[in-house]
Amino acid sequence: MKVIVDQYAKIRDVKVGEKELSKAKETIKGHMALSFEDSMGVAQFYGFAELLENDIKTFESEIAKIDEVTSADVLRVAKRLIRGDKMSLAVVGPFKAGAEFEKILKI
Repeated sequence: MKVIVDQYAKIRDVKVGEKELSKAKETIKGHMALSFEDSMGVAQFYGFAELLENDIKTFESEIAKIDEVTSADVLRVAKRLIRGDKMSLAVVGPFKAGAEFEKILKI
């Protein structure tokens, strides 16, 4: 768990490299393209856009938005979302106290 928390802190504190960012973008775009291969995926894409944003966007415009994301954007959003006061953890098991886990969440 400590490794995961440390990775969150790294994402929050260090700009992601261009190579890693490019790989992430291509992965997201690939998943989007694959989701358009069946009618359910197409319906979900347009249905969610209409329901959540009250706006129908094209596949191409969403791909363009992904391409516009910069490492500075990722860092800015990570700093806003990855905060020590917002960290939580669910652990299942016979533990008497949660103090040992609370220490792990300090970033």
